[in-house]
Amino acid sequence: MGLTDFTTLSFDCYGTLIDWEAGISGALEKWAHAHSIDSTTESLLNAFARHESRFQQEQPGRPYPEVLRAVHGAIAAEFSTTASLAERNAFAASITDWPLFVDTNPTSATRHAFRLM
Repeated sequence: MGLTDFTTLSFDCYGTLIDWEAGISGALEKWAHAHSIDSTTESLLNAFARHESRFQQEQPGRPYPEVLRAVHGAIAAEFSTTASLAERNAFAASITDWPLFVDTNPTSATRHAFRLM
């Protein structure tokens, strides 16, 4: 196959261009602090990874913002607290603020494309 045989190319930008770990941990740490949850960044990220994997396996076609809302609710339950609908929505919306890796070209077109996801 040659490159011109393709009409569309796609790749996963999270973990490649977008520092998803920093974005997720930043949003979860802010929420945990507001709820006086004594946790480490590592424990929050581990909880995220477990619940994200489970939700994506259960419903692979589910839109990612819905996955993020569900994951946040599950993390809250795991830490014996709650996440309001507003907090879950804010967590899902935080994806637009997840930082680019320093070696990613921060053009406005690139950033705009990621905001649409």
